[in-house]
Amino acid sequence: MATFNVEISTKPVSSGEHTGFWQIFIRISQTLNGKQVHQRTGTGIYIDAKDWNKGAKFGKWVKANPAVNRKIENSLLSVKAANGEQVDGPVLFFVFGENLMKDLEARLKIGTWQRNCSVLKHFKAFAGAALQFKHINDILINRYVDHCRKEGNNDGTIMNKFSVLRRVLMSAGHSEKAFLLDKVKFRYKPKKKVALTRDEISVFETFKLSKDYREIADFLLFCIYNWGMRAGDAIKMKFGDFKNGELSYNARKTDHAFTIDMVPKAIDIFKKYSAGKKPTEPLFSFINRKHGATEHDKIRDATSKIDRKLKVICKRLGIDKHITTHCARHTWARTADKASIDRRIIQKALGHTSLGTTETYLESLGFDSVDEANVGLFG
Repeated sequence: MATFNVEISTKPVSSGEHTGFWQIFIRISQTLNGKQVHQRTGTGIYIDAKDWNKGAKFGKWVKANPAVNRKIENSLLSVKAANGEQVDGPVLFFVFGENLMKDLEARLKIGTWQRNCSVLKHFKAFAGAALQFKHINDILINRYVDHCRKEGNNDGTIMNKFSVLRRVLMSAGHSEKAFLLDKVKFRYKPKKKVALTRDEISVFETFKLSKDYREIADFLLFCIYNWGMRAGDAIKMKFGDFKNGELSYNARKTDHAFTIDMVPKAIDIFKKYSAGKKPTEPLFSFINRKHGATEHDKIRDATSKIDRKLKVICKRLGIDKHITTHCARHTWARTADKASIDRRIIQKALGHTSLGTTETYLESLGFDSVDEANVGLFG
């Protein structure tokens, strides 16, 4: 059971616009494995130290300033809600959302995290910083859609914005508000996801390629064989991640833990590229070791390099498809679905939090099952 306390920093800010002021924090304390663990979350609220009411009761942390105390209260309630606590009273949408983004910063790709923050900033400019969860309704949502369209955003962009708002609403326990987003009718039709067929996989496996292009092809196959592994996870895979016949790792995007009993074809690729390497060295040779680059930048550059070479390989193999590293996920999902694998198993393999996401994912892979049924009827 966690406890939450409002505290003031131990010293004033030494630089920037808040120089000389003291920040208000929320301290979260809980017992983990028999030890008391403390975590501090900033509220973004700064005060003069003389205004701090030491030992104050709830809602009276700052002397004679109800407005600031309300902001602190909303921050406290938002932090509690973000940590799974039941809270009573209004919670500001953007206080909760911005706290959630702080928590997700280390777990999301930097580009994804920045886009999430940008969407919240855009919605905040439209709805106002004081927006409470209880004030979110279909009228507000439809007004926001109209606002986005007037700014020139297409429906696909608006749907991407909705995915961020949905994340905040679901994380705050307001699923009924998240469902309002699903009621909006869009004209946008998502692009069909591209996947390799079994015959095309066989061509990738057997076609003779030069050493560097062979590594690219093997990389894609390795991702396919291992439950449609994301490229970013495979790029940073190390020899030491393989123990006792199993591959264990945490997904970069979701921090979801995976333990995979690798199939023989995946083991062959693993052995091929791990030969002579130390346990801490990357399995594949795509990571740029340039000094100063972040892991995110290295993986982004490596993915772009692989995608460019996949385009060349597909042209040589006579595969007229736009295949990228992410197509490994599409390929595994499509192959498993065609083999009548339970979709709940596919959901687990892909790391989706809901079966609905997996259903949507598979629907976007095309109408193969309908085509096969039609051939059975009239072919």
